[in-house]
Amino acid sequence: MGSRFSWSCRAAVTVAMAILFPTIGLAQDLSFGAELGASSRYVWRGLVLDDGWAARPSAWVSARGLTLEAWANVPAGTGAERLTETDLVVSYDAEWQGLGITPSASAYFYPGEEDGPTAELGLGLVYPLGPFELSSNHTMDLVAVRGAYAGDLGLSVEQEVVPDLVGLELSGSLGWGSPRFHEANYGVAKAAFNAVAVEAAVVARPVSFGYIRPCVCYTTVADPELARTLVDGESPRSNVAVGLGIGVEF
Repeated sequence: MGSRFSWSCRAAVTVAMAILFPTIGLAQDLSFGAELGASSRYVWRGLVLDDGWAARPSAWVSARGLTLEAWANVPAGTGAERLTETDLVVSYDAEWQGLGITPSASAYFYPGEEDGPTAELGLGLVYPLGPFELSSNHTMDLVAVRGAYAGDLGLSVEQEVVPDLVGLELSGSLGWGSPRFHEANYGVAKAAFNAVAVEAAVVARPVSFGYIRPCVCYTTVADPELARTLVDGESPRSNVAVGLGIGVEF
């Protein structure tokens, strides 16, 4: 697994860098940020990966569309030695005819867990529709479940409540996956819709470079057959998670 993972990660990052770096002056337009987040439950495509509070620190640096980001999940009360997940992502934001296009390469590590590391290639699309924003994300696994595909379609809207100080964000999404993805994660080899999610968040900016973002998210599994595997495994079909993010951007 280790050598295959290393080869896949190198290939993904090499392809991404070969495409992106020649057109990017990294010394120009540099920006960076960090966030200390917390969530009551870790839900991923309808699956509860951690049922309890966890800290989620992250940091990123960007230059002319290229972003490098690191993210971690640390369950509450377990300490740094029980870090359960670390993600490293490189992505590039481009635009064509008003369509936002973001290719990405991601590596996922699970310290202390039985699951080995894996990697994905991703593509995000965003298009404005009046006050709304239509988005769609697509990923394909390169290592752990090679060729497994998952995607989603989302709609979001942002509204200022107090100009330059407080805003409201509302979003909803519908996810789906390939038979290989669902066989590995749900035990059912079928193409189907999986998670339906709705989120509401308030974004307060007490200073120009910082924000506070409390949120609540409701998730349910749309496909009855996938949902039955969760119930049989004593995992809920529907979940509510609350979270808080405190971040700075420069």
